[in-house]
Amino acid sequence: MRRSVFIILFAAALSLAAAAQPAGRKALVAEDRRIETEVEDGKAQVRLTLTAISEELQVGNFVTRILYREYEPGKIIEHVVAESRNVERVWDGKEILQTFELDPVLYWTPETPTVFVARTVVQYADGSKDGCETSFLFRGPAPESLSGVVLPAADSLDREHWDCLLTLLKRQGINAVAQTGSASFPVGELCDRIGLILCDKPAEGFQNVSDILDEDYFPVGREIKSGSIAKFGVTTAYRGDSLSLVQVQAMDRMGNLVPNPALTFSVAGPGSLENVGQASAFVRRSGPGPITVTVSTKTRGKVIITL
Repeated sequence: MRRSVFIILFAAALSLAAAAQPAGRKALVAEDRRIETEVEDGKAQVRLTLTAISEELQVGNFVTRILYREYEPGKIIEHVVAESRNVERVWDGKEILQTFELDPVLYWTPETPTVFVARTVVQYADGSKDGCETSFLFRGPAPESLSGVVLPAADSLDREHWDCLLTLLKRQGINAVAQTGSASFPVGELCDRIGLILCDKPAEGFQNVSDILDEDYFPVGREIKSGSIAKFGVTTAYRGDSLSLVQVQAMDRMGNLVPNPALTFSVAGPGSLENVGQASAFVRRSGPGPITVTVSTKTRGKVIITL
């Protein structure tokens, strides 16, 4: 019999209705929610405690769904696995308890990065509405061996840059990362979604990011030979909601990669270039419509990429 208990405290659940509410409107459910989970014989009992916010005694309808998200290229698929509905007479500060059973438990591993979300919608008798969501997971056994890297201290990178960097590391067979400095975005959330173990400190055998990806986020460790540029190869290794990474390979007539090509990047359409390297550049989208990226050399023509 396998039995384990997890208690997870969340101090900052995401308010779903905050963006739609008028400025200054008070939330109707507190953000400091508590989730307790107990696993036994492959099943999980989940206890979610909410704190109501109400200026007067009234009735509230609380609906919470437990779901997990499946990420596929260009889309997110949500699977609802449990639901609880409570109609409660509430006052300010009253705690609302909701319970769920998950059967079977889907464990988080680097190969199956399943993260659950408890999404709550509350409607009070006076017609006011609010909502919030909190994520949690069940960590499975760690891999027998970790293939890890030490992340750079990069305060300037935003969420999408980190998403790109971590995604490319995952594609190179990395299953663990360790931070050596602060980041403007909490990378732990992305690590959970992508399938990377975030370690407190580097383990034996951890490499530097530069050992896996070069400064242009190109895979390294390949043979590069000199030669004049005869053709280009183009890849878009990462494409997010508003940020894409365009990589260009300059090759000679034999198909060998040309080191340190003198390339020029330009963009037309609703986009701009960021972090331009010798052979790659990020493209930030600023509006709808096609974006064309032109990569050229002085003597060997150009290549045009449409995003």
